Amino acid sequence: MTAYLGRRLIEMVPVVILVTAVSFGLIFVLPGDPAMLIIGDRSAGSPELYESLRRDLGLDRPVYLQYVDWLGRVVRGDFGKSTRDREPIVNGLKVRLPITLELSALAMLLSLAIAIPAGILAAVRPNSIWDALGSIVALGGIAMPSFFLAILLIFLLAVQFQLLPPSGFERFTDSPGRNLQLMILPAVTLGLGLAGPLMRQVRSGLLEILGQEYITTARAKGLRPRVVLLGHALRNALIPIITVIGLQVGRLLGGTVIVETMFGIPGIGRWAVDSILLRDFPVVQAVCLIMAIGVLLANLLADLIYAVVDPRIAYR
Repeated sequence: MTAYLGRRLIEMVPVVILVTAVSFGLIFVLPGDPAMLIIGDRSAGSPELYESLRRDLGLDRPVYLQYVDWLGRVVRGDFGKSTRDREPIVNGLKVRLPITLELSALAMLLSLAIAIPAGILAAVRPNSIWDALGSIVALGGIAMPSFFLAILLIFLLAVQFQLLPPSGFERFTDSPGRNLQLMILPAVTLGLGLAGPLMRQVRSGLLEILGQEYITTARAKGLRPRVVLLGHALRNALIPIITVIGLQVGRLLGGTVIVETMFGIPGIGRWAVDSILLRDFPVVQAVCLIMAIGVLLANLLADLIYAVVDPRIAYR
C-alpha cells in the first residue's frame, strides 16, 4: 500500500504541472492589464508609473519565466501577493478555503442522503412509481443548471415562503445555528445536482448485483431481506458508486464558483470570480492549483477506499 501511494503521488506531479501551466497561459490570453486596473487613469499622465508597476509585478517578463518563478515559489509554500490589495494569498486561502470545504462537505452529505436511499428503493422496486419518481428527480438534477436551481430555491424558499435567508454568510465558530441556516440553500443547490448521477449509479449497480446467484443463495438460506440487501448486495455495489463519488468532486468544486457567487459566500470560488474580473492573476492561479490538487486527492482517496470495501483488492 505504501509503495502504491508513493507511485500515485509521484504520478500526480506532472498532472498538477500541466493543469497549472494551461491555466497560467490561459489567464494571460484574457483582455485587460492588472497594472492598468491598479493605477487607473493615472497611467495616462504617467507612463513611467505604469512601466514601474509592471516591473514590480513581473508582468514585463516572458510568460514562461513568470510561470517558472511562480512554480518555484509555490513549491516553497509561497503563492505570492494579490495584485489588488497586496495581501499574501496564503492568508486569503486560510480564511476562504475552510468555507468552501464546509459547503462542499454539506453538499456531498446531502447528495448521499438523497441518492443512496432513493437508489436502493428504485432497485428493490424496479418499474414502480418509486422508480419512476427517482428517475425523474435524478434526470432533473443532472439536466438543471445550478444557477437556475439556485434562483428557483431562492424564489420559493426565501421569497415566497420566507423559510430561509436568501444569501449571506456567518462563520460556524461565531454562530453555528446561523451558519447552518445560511448554508442550507447553497448546499441543496450543489447537492441535488450531485445526487442525480449518484442515484442512477446506486440503482443500476444494485439491479446488477441482485440478479447474481449468490444473492439467490443468501435468500434461500433464510437471511433477512435487510441483511441480504445491505450486507451483501449494497457492499458489492459500492466500488462503482465510490468511483462516481470521486469523479463528482470536480463537478462539486466547479459548482462552488457559481453557488458561492450567487449566495454571497466568501469562499475560494467567489474569490476566483472576483479575481478574474479584476485581473488578479496570482489569486486565480492559486485557486486553480488548489482545486486541481483537491480533485486529484479525492480520486486517490477513492482508490484507497476500494481496498477497504473489497478485501480482494490489494495494492502493491
